[in-house]
Amino acid sequence: MVEVPKSSLDQVVAVTVVLQSIPESVEIMPRSSITFEFLTSINYSEPVSRSEFNSKKLETEQKALDVRSGISGNLKKFLC
Repeated sequence: MVEVPKSSLDQVVAVTVVLQSIPESVEIMPRSSITFEFLTSINYSEPVSRSEFNSKKLETEQKALDVRSGISGNLKKFLC
């Protein structure tokens, strides 16, 4: 939850950040390298009252997950 600056009303913005899990450890052989790419999705609501926050929170979470799934699916198609 992020408070809306200079708002005359008690408004907040629901923010959701979704990213894939990051490996706890990685073994890299000498004289080699590895590249990581992490898909990240960020979604946020318009300013809403604190009483509407819970419903907007669930909505932004679902939208962030939907966007990430769409990107992930398109990436798999592209790489195959």
